[in-house]
Amino acid sequence: DVCSDESCYSSRVAEVEPLVSSRETDTGSEASTVYDDPEFLANLPGLPTWAYPKSVKLLAATFAKNGRPVPLGVPGGQALAFAWQSTAVVWTFIPSFMVLTTCTSYCWEGFAYYQWFSWTAIIPVLAVSLALEFKCQSYVVVPKYQILRKIEILGGRVKVPYWVWLVIFSTLSCAKLINYASDS
Repeated sequence: DVCSDESCYSSRVAEVEPLVSSRETDTGSEASTVYDDPEFLANLPGLPTWAYPKSVKLLAATFAKNGRPVPLGVPGGQALAFAWQSTAVVWTFIPSFMVLTTCTSYCWEGFAYYQWFSWTAIIPVLAVSLALEFKCQSYVVVPKYQILRKIEILGGRVKVPYWVWLVIFSTLSCAKLINYASDS
């Protein structure tokens, strides 16, 4: 089930918060330094507010009071519903596109060709798939950002703003879907 209001998240926080606050921290360990800045954990500098739902920000502020990041499992469950929807959209499209291209194809000099307008069928699928993928990642970006504290590309060699990462992520996602279609 998808949490759409703050009371749902508050109940999940109430379930998980005692576990998080009761954990002992080893002050000498490297892992404890990740959680040493409640201000960073609550305010998420460098991550635009449109990148995540307000309910996830509420979780971040709640867990930051204990000096802890949001556990990935708390908002991550919400992402699964959108991931399943995206999968259903893509896997419904692939056989449908194969039928479309088969019905509109013709042979010329021993090669099969299909009509150019067949590619227009992918446009709404791309839009819906990208929207669902964005929604999905919006629930997990906060816990990931709280731990990593930066957004990088090229194997961690280049630090980039969130919107640059999002454009790259979306472009790769579109290319993946177009590849599925071109293989049919």
